[in-house]
Amino acid sequence: MMLVMFIADTDGERLTAFDAFIRADVEPAVGRRWMAVLMAEGLASSQGACTGTNIISLTPAGITAIENCMRDAAEWMTPLQSR
Repeated sequence: MMLVMFIADTDGERLTAFDAFIRADVEPAVGRRWMAVLMAEGLASSQGACTGTNIISLTPAGITAIENCMRDAAEWMTPLQSR
């Protein structure tokens, strides 16, 4: 779901929780639980209670986490590409 939110953010798209759940292929009940975890960890935010129709997004910490993950993956894959 974090990657879905990251892509939406880079596209300038306002994303509802239900849209994120659909794009991430998770059931709404599971998505709401994960959103609660992401919000508790300071990685995502929600405009109001995360009921589904609310707008969600990554926080600056969430964006940094995704960017770091992508950077680490790129560094790990670089030696593989030179084979």
